[in-house]
This record gives sequence, structure tokens and C-alpha cells, in this order.
Amino acid sequence: MVEGSVERVELNATLKSQLKAANSARDRVAIYASHGIWYDALTELGELYRTNPQNRKVQEDWADLLHSVGLGAIARVPIVDCCQPNETMLGVLLDDRK
Repeated sequence: MVEGSVERVELNATLKSQLKAANSARDRVAIYASHGIWYDALTELGELYRTNPQNRKVQEDWADLLHSVGLGAIARVPIVDCCQPNETMLGVLLDDRK
């Protein structure tokens, strides 16, 4: 069983300013992560990773973020469309059970 929660966080003026000044989506991800706003960091970085899977910097950011929250085992698995079977992911999950 997996359990979790999402807490709505109001962005303060400083954080809004930092996000507005960010030069790229990668910069916004770093700002969200540094403030503990994991849902937005993961969502934005996941979209970057899904649309740019060959970008080395995005790959490293993705792996670093997942490792930082104990999910390093899935960092190497490609993102697939929702609800589609994925042999690679199943293999990773089964290997991690050993």
C-alpha cells in the first residue's frame, strides 16, 4: 500500500519573485525543491524529462531529485503514458524486491 498527502502552500512574495525571475523550467524546479514544494518540482521536472529524455542535464536533475527522496531505483526508468504496461518498470520493481 502507498500512502501520502498533498498540502497546499501559498507562495509568499519572495518565492513568487524568484519564480518569475527564473530563466528556465530547470531553474523553477530548483526553486520549488529548495522550498520543499515537491509536487510542483516533481511535476515540472517530470514533464521536462518526459519531453526531453535525451537531455543529460534533465536526466541528472531527475535522478538527483528522485534519489533525494529515496526513489533512486526508478530514476533510470523511462516515463511512459499513463496506464500502459511497461516491461522495464516491472523489471525494476521486481529486482528491488530481492
